[in-house]
Parts: sequence; C-alpha cells; structure tokens
Amino acid sequence: MTRQQINISKVTPPWKQNFLHRPRLTTLLESNRDKRVILITGPAAQGKTTLAASYAGALKCPWAWATLDAGESDPIQFFHTLVQALQHAFPEKDFTPQLNYPAMRMGLRREIPLYREWTRIIFDGLSQPLCLFIDDLNMLNTDAPVFSFLGVMLDEAPRNVRFILMSREIPPIDFQRMKIRRLAVHIAQEELAFTQAETSLFFKDIFGLSLSEKEAARISTYTEGWVGGLILVADLLKRLPMEEKSQLSLVEQTARFKQETFQYFSEELFSTQPEKIQTVLLESSIFNVVEPQLMESFLPGIGVGDILNEIGERNLFLTVHEVGGRHQGLRYHNLFREFLKDRLLSKNGPDGVAALHTKAAGLFEARKDFENAADYYLGARAFSQAAACIVRAGRELAQMGKMVRLAGWLKALPEQLVRQDPWLLYYQAMTVRFTETRENIDRLTNSYALFEAQENIAGQMASLGLLIEASLMSGKDLTPLRLLMKRAERLIHLDHTDRHAFEKATLLLIMGIIYPLRLWEPQKGYQTSWDAYIILRRFGVVPLQIHALSHAFLSQQMMGDLVGAEKTRRKIGNLVKECHYPEIKTYMDINLIQYYSLTGGLEKAQERLRHSRSEVERMGLVYLMPPLQIQDLMLRPHLKDFVGAEQIGTQLMEMAGATDNLLSKGLARLFLGASYCHKADYKQSETLIRGSIDIFSSDMAYSRTHILTANHFLGIINYHLGRYDQAARFFQESFCITGLLETSGWQAYYFLGMALIRYHQNEWVAARDCLSKAFVILEKNKIEFLIWMDRRDVANACLLTVELRAAGAVPYAAHLLTHRFSDVAGPGLEKLAAHSDVWVSEKARAIILDIHRSGVPRLWIKTLNGFEVLRGGTALTEADWQRNRAQTLLKAIIARGGKKVPKDVVIEDLWPECNVETGERNFKVTLHRLRKSLEPGLHKSLGSAYVHLDDKRISLDPELCEVDADVFASLIAEGKNHHQQGRRRLAKQCFNKAIDIYQDDFLPGDLYEDWAAEKRSKLRMLYLDTLLTLAPICTDQGAWKKAERCYLKAIDSDSLLEEAYRGLMVLYDRQGMHSHAVRVYETCKFKLREALQVPPAKKTMAIYKKIMENLPSK
Repeated sequence: MTRQQINISKVTPPWKQNFLHRPRLTTLLESNRDKRVILITGPAAQGKTTLAASYAGALKCPWAWATLDAGESDPIQFFHTLVQALQHAFPEKDFTPQLNYPAMRMGLRREIPLYREWTRIIFDGLSQPLCLFIDDLNMLNTDAPVFSFLGVMLDEAPRNVRFILMSREIPPIDFQRMKIRRLAVHIAQEELAFTQAETSLFFKDIFGLSLSEKEAARISTYTEGWVGGLILVADLLKRLPMEEKSQLSLVEQTARFKQETFQYFSEELFSTQPEKIQTVLLESSIFNVVEPQLMESFLPGIGVGDILNEIGERNLFLTVHEVGGRHQGLRYHNLFREFLKDRLLSKNGPDGVAALHTKAAGLFEARKDFENAADYYLGARAFSQAAACIVRAGRELAQMGKMVRLAGWLKALPEQLVRQDPWLLYYQAMTVRFTETRENIDRLTNSYALFEAQENIAGQMASLGLLIEASLMSGKDLTPLRLLMKRAERLIHLDHTDRHAFEKATLLLIMGIIYPLRLWEPQKGYQTSWDAYIILRRFGVVPLQIHALSHAFLSQQMMGDLVGAEKTRRKIGNLVKECHYPEIKTYMDINLIQYYSLTGGLEKAQERLRHSRSEVERMGLVYLMPPLQIQDLMLRPHLKDFVGAEQIGTQLMEMAGATDNLLSKGLARLFLGASYCHKADYKQSETLIRGSIDIFSSDMAYSRTHILTANHFLGIINYHLGRYDQAARFFQESFCITGLLETSGWQAYYFLGMALIRYHQNEWVAARDCLSKAFVILEKNKIEFLIWMDRRDVANACLLTVELRAAGAVPYAAHLLTHRFSDVAGPGLEKLAAHSDVWVSEKARAIILDIHRSGVPRLWIKTLNGFEVLRGGTALTEADWQRNRAQTLLKAIIARGGKKVPKDVVIEDLWPECNVETGERNFKVTLHRLRKSLEPGLHKSLGSAYVHLDDKRISLDPELCEVDADVFASLIAEGKNHHQQGRRRLAKQCFNKAIDIYQDDFLPGDLYEDWAAEKRSKLRMLYLDTLLTLAPICTDQGAWKKAERCYLKAIDSDSLLEEAYRGLMVLYDRQGMHSHAVRVYETCKFKLREALQVPPAKKTMAIYKKIMENLPSK
C-alpha cells in the first residue's frame, strides 16, 4: 500500500516570523524532562503553542507534533493523526502498516484493551527517545472516548516517549494520579503570564516600542500578562498619534484591555483593515487551514497571495505553517475565527455563507479531495452533492476504519436520500457492522437490490458479502443462506475479467467460510478461499490473506486432508510473523484448537485454548468469546471433563436464548449432546442432538454441515442402545451428505460406524469391507485422532480390524492401537492374544509388545567419562544393579559393538576360565540380572525391551538404548563427510559436538580388561584425529584460541603426538608468539627423549629452525 498524504498543518508546529524567546519557561520545560507528561494550560492566545514550538526547535532528540481539532474526538482519527505525526518526524520509516491497523477490527472489543494495543502499535519499533507534542486538546469533545485512549497511552507508551500536552483547561484524564506518582508536571496560566520584564522585551523586540518601567508595569497589570492583550495594546499604540502614546491613562480609562473584551478588540482590529483584507479574512474563515493556492481559486483576481502574506506578517491571532521555507497555509486562532465567522454570517446571511461553502466544496471536489468536499457541501446543506462525494470518499474511509466520520456524514444526510443510494446504505451498514447486525440485514438487502437494478457488479459483491456476514453473525437467516450463496456464485461467474478484484476477493472470503461451516462443501470452500488468497496477495493486505488461508485450513481439516492442512498452517504461521495485529494471531490460535484436537494433540489444544482465553480477555475481544467457548465445549469431553462441558453448554444456550441467536442455540445443543454421548448418557444426548437437527433443518439456521454431525452422533447413540437398524440409517444419511467427497475423514467415520454395526449383526464380510475402506482413508490422510467418536469405539474398530484381518487395514490399525489407544485396548488385545487363529494371536502379541516398548523410558549410557546409565534421565544407583557382574556384561556388549555380538565371544571375555556349561550358566544368570537392573518391571511374557538375544547373538535395542561412544563416532563420521564435501561450517559443528562428548577415554575404570582395549584405542585415535582436523579449520577462520585448545587437548591426551606439537608451534609463530613456539618445541623434545630416547622428527626440527631464523635480533 502507498503512503497516505500527510496534512502538514496537523503535524508541524506553527511558524512565527517574530516571537519572544522566553528562557524562563524553556528552562522550566528542560528541568522537567524527566517527567513523562508536561501539561501546559492557559487561556486562548496565551502563548502555549509558541512556547512548545520554540522548545521543540531546540531539542536534540527526535520529536513529533500533532495539532488536534474536533475530528480527533474519534479515537481512530486521533490514532491516524499521531501516526502521521510520527511518519513526518521519521520519514525514513514506513508507518503505513500502523495506519491500516484500526480498520482491521473483526468484531466488538472492550475499549481499554483495544487502546493498549493501539498504543503498542503506534510506537512499535521506536527505540530512541521521542518527545510527542499534542496541541489543542481543548478542541476535543469533553465526553469523547478519545480521552480514555489518551489516558491509556500516557500510561502504556514506552518509557522512551514523553508527552507535552497543550490545552485551555486540564483534559478529562487522571492527571492528578500522574502528578502524585511524580510522572507529570503542570505549567499553568501563572507561569505562562508575561512578567513585567518580558512585557518590555516583547514590545521592544517584536513591535519596536520602547516602554518605561512604569509603562511596562501598568500594561502588565491591566493585561494580566495575557499575550493576546499585549498584542492588541501594541497594535493600538502603533496606531495612536505620537502625543497620545505616553498617555497611558487612556489605557486605564477603557475596558478594551481586559480579557473579556476580546471581541471588541477584534472588531477594532478588523474595522481598521482595508476592504480587500476584510474580504479575505471573512471569506477565508470558513476554512480550517487557509491554503494560498486554494484561496487564489476561491478569491481570484484580488492578489490573495500577497494579502495572506500581509496578514501573516502582522503576527495577530493566527499561526503560519511552513515546511522547507515554503508557505503551506495559515490557521486562525479559534476565538478570532469564531469572530470572523459570526461577522461573515451577519454580513452575508445563511444563504451567502452556504454559497461560499458550495464554492469551496466545488474546489475540493475538483482536486479529488472528496472528504473535504463532502464536509463543505454538508455545510451548505447541498445534500445531493455531499452524497456524491461521500460515495467517492466512503470506501477509503471505511478501509481506514474511520467509521465515526463516515457515520457523522450519513447522519447529516436526509434519511430518504440514504435509503435511495445503495452505496450510502452499504456505508451505513459498515459503520454499525458489529452492533446492528439485524438492522444491517435490511439495509444490505435493500442496498443489494438497488445495485442489482443498476447492474453494478462491484456494488452487488460488496453488499452481498456484508449481507452474508451479517446473517452469519446474527445467527438468523432472514433470507435463506442457500439463496444468498447462489447469488454470490452467480456474481463470481459474471466477473470473468477481475475488474472488481477487491470486491470479488472479499466476497470469496466470506463464501470460503460458509461452504465448509454451513453447507458441507469443503472442497468448494478450499478452492474459494484459495482464490481469495491469490487475489488478496496483489493488494498486499496481510490480515485478509491470513483470513483466506485460515478458511482454506478449516476446509482441509473437514476434508480430512491433514497433510495439506499442516502445509497451510505453516504458510499461515509465516504470514502471522509479518502481521502486527495480535487480534489476527488470536483468531488463528482459536482455529488451531480444533486442528490440534483432530491430530490428537490434546495437550497442545488445551494449552492453545488457555492461551487464547487469556489473550481474548486481555485484549477485550468480546466477539471471539462465543467461538472460543464452542471450541472449549468440543474439547472438554476428550479431556473427560464432562462437568465443565455441561457448564459451558448451559451458558451458551442461555446466551443464545438472550440474544435470539438460533445458530448458537443449535451449536450449543449439538456439542453438549456430543459431550453426553462421550459420557455414555445416550438418552440425554439423543434429546439434545435431535433438538439441534430441528434448528439446523430450518431455513432460519440451515446448516448441512451440522446436520451431518448430528446424524453421525445419532448413529453412535443408536448403536450403543442396540438399535442397529436405526443407527445404520443415520450413518447412511451422513454418508449421503459426504458421499461426493471420497477421501473425506467423515467417510472414515461412516465406515467405522457401519463396521461396528455389521459386526454386531454378524455380517463379518461387510464389516471387514467397511474397516478396509475406513483405514485406507485414515492412513492416506494421516488421521490419528477421531474427534467425533469415542476413543473406546475407535479402539474396538481397530481390534476388529485385526480379528477380521481386514485387507490393507491392519498395519494402520496396529499403529493406532500402539500409539493412540493403548490405554483402552488392553483387555481386547489380551483376548485376541488367545485367539484360535494363530495369525491373529501373534499379531495381537506383537502389538502388546509394541505398546509395552512405547512406554519404556530411553537409556543414555555414558562410557566416555566413567560409566553411568541414565533411565529416562535418572541415573541408576548401585542399589539398582543386580550385582556388579551385570554392569560388566553391559560394558562388554558395548565394547564389542552393541549389535549382534556372538554370545560365545561375550562368554569368553567374561568367563575365560570356565568350561562351556558353566560359562553358559553364568551368562544366562548375568543376562537376567542385567535385564532386571535395566527394567525392574520386566514382564516375563513380554521379554526385555532393552537387551535382545536372537540366534545366539546379543544386541542393545537401537531405538531405546543410546551410547555416548556410538554418538561420538557417528558425529565424527558425519563431520568428515561434510568436510570432504567442503561444508566446513557444518563439519566444525559436528566435530565440536563430538569433542564435547569425549570427556575421557572409553571405560577408564576398566583399563586392564582386554575386551575394552580395542574400542578404547579406536575411539582415542578418532578423538585425536578429530582434534587435529578441527584445529586447522579454526585457524583458517581466525579462531586461534579454539585452535590452540584443540592442539593442547591432543597433547594432553597423547604427550608424544608430534603432529600436535608442530601445529601448535606454527599457530604461535603465525601470531608472533615466537617464544611460546620455542617452548612448545622444547617440551616436545623433552617428552620424546624422556619416553623414547629419540629426538624430534626432521619435520618438527625444520619448523623449529625456521622459527629461530625469524626471531628478531636483540
């Protein structure tokens, strides 16, 4: 999105050609720079703005300026003005995302959390100190919600931001509390009033009038230090004859210098001006900011530019705005402008003033400034022209979230005019989108009809999309939803060229949620949402892109395409990282609750639910509470919290009844009924679910999706009540809805339900066929958790799959029994293990064993720093071992490789002196003790999970047992592969991890055992080789300290390793540490002579000789 044009007069302080520098006050401001808020108050024309502007000009830190008017009474307009002020202060940053933020509201929210979020967004990314000046707070409506926003901002803004506020009176915020906390200071009229000395300087420096001490004292007394009065006195004195200037008794004898006579003085000033200046003053008073270029067109042929310059030079009750030395316009003081407007009305009459407003509106309209044009046409009561401009400006205002301004315009128009224009009806609906959903249905129905009569495709798309949304939000379809969707499909079909791309995208967006949520057409929902996403990418609106993908995400879950859904989830996650809207993130979190439930991540779903509830409450997202409660109600039965489910369901039904929300009432009944079904209270469940079907079958809340869900649960209920024919009928009705979606997870529900029924009806062939089809769907889509079936029913279906040997279904059924339903499948598996069919019996035992293994903790076996076994992270103590010989057996197995070690080799290692029979007996006893040590709860029928003996070969389980020495060797092999392929960074990572593991030689407590010597030697050589490989890599990368540590570790491990000495000598020499290099050579020479009585190798001596040659001469 492009940056919005900034209104310079709103974000720059006024410029005065002549003003008096007042060190007394600027010093006061500077002495309070530790305060978070400085409030400057005083009457009109008291110099508040001039003081703040002069202080801003002297600041060394960044600062921003915002001048307010009545429009900022709307918190969103205030938000926009502050962001534009920051944009002007920091032109190198792009604040466009912040400007768009308020428009992204998705529903009703509590004010204070919303304002906290807005405050965070405004100052996001500003880490340097900032001084924010906010002028003319008195222009805001005293009861406006913007003061709540301001109060929150003063409390919540980052500590690096301080505020200087200017107002005629203390604004309605809790300023006293801030003063008590020493966060704020108040500079009031007493400090702002000109002292006698400042009065003298003001007259001399600004007006060239020298006053005696007595004269200055009298003027200061009668004006009470009011700068407006000083200006008026100076103007009068300049016009008095010379002989009267010293007769200050004239001043004393008249009331003209008192503050309450401001209007009289203004008239005196006005009446003394030439007629041209009077004309310009009067007719320009209708403008908030008087722009020279606009005024040339408004008052042509009188040299208005020169007149404005002359007015500006008089420094009288106006402020001039300049940027880069260029005159941008002037703004009259509010009181002076009111005087001019009153004078204009009395001179021209209402019709004359209206004519001027019409003229001004025409100029703004010609400049395509439809927002200002609408204001001035309304001021002229030219409603038709105003309506045309509102239509042109409305879309941009709606996109920016400026609903208060838009609503104000529409309220000012005659009601009949609004009813006759489809766009005005549409914008009216937008302004109350979340508060008048039922009334909006009428407005939008009429708007759509008018657009249809005009054959306006864009308008039809816009109004229909909002109408469908309003119908969904209201919970009652006053126009049948299926009819609205048919209209939407027709419009999409008509728009072949994407001429109305944005309207099309927003219509597709709402269609994308209706298809899966209400009409059970998830494939259409996915495609529609994806089409919306593709179009929205062109517009760069990330929040709407997230919405489109989240709708596609929902459709994929309903189709059972969990693989595709996971890809979409990741895509959404990447977009959310770019998105600065916490509201959107929370909305997405709520969508993830069901996803985690579907994939069996109940703990994740529960955690996401807790987090979402916390965020909804923190940010005041009122509209997200019902969908969050629905998700909570759906989740509770799977956590066996039936009491909590009943409480939530009852609350939802009461709330739906109070708001007359038929859809919510149906959902509450359906999911509370589902909870009773999981609880096995089938009678209560049936009553509630049948009630939900009555609702979802009506035109007022028709939902094919929820009829499907309800039929499915009625099928389960009737199955458990032994009414198999009725159960089959309900399952078949659900199948009629899902039948076109061949790979749907819902079809898996149908086939599982029918399999259970057919089995109990002794129709085993039919049951087997249904099971095969169900598990093919489940496996294809990697569905492991079926949220709409009780876990016991699914486990029974899995057991039946094994018992009936359903073709192609057994492996996945076994997988589910092992990893999802082991807690409820035990008795059934034990029964199958005793089955007369050998294949079934063996398969059941294999599953039981897999279940057992899945619950066994992993072992981490340390051999490179003593010997220790950690089971599930906890070290085995001496008391845990069934005698020391069990430990020795485990060490020997590891020393011999840990995999398929011949039993005879181990017996020879540990009992070399024994005969064959004794060795066998010792091995058998010790192996049993080892297994019991590692697995105290060892079940005889299941065997050991950790130590296996197959075909006279012993192995440690590779999945459950991890040995540090094996990990060390594996990391080195991986590192060497990276090194050979030139991937030095990855090689270095692997080598470093390996060296960290190698804390000591292999089994240092068994130095004299022959069976450990070979592995110890190999590992030690690997370690040294790795150090000598890593050191040059570190050297080449400039990591000299790390290279040094590698060489020293190698020498510490093998004091006769000349290669390490040579590497360290070269390393020191390259760093200019020649004496260190020489000492390394001497150490090497000593060690070799002491241990082997040999000198260093020729290569080592050559390096030493070269080092000596390079030594600097003394």
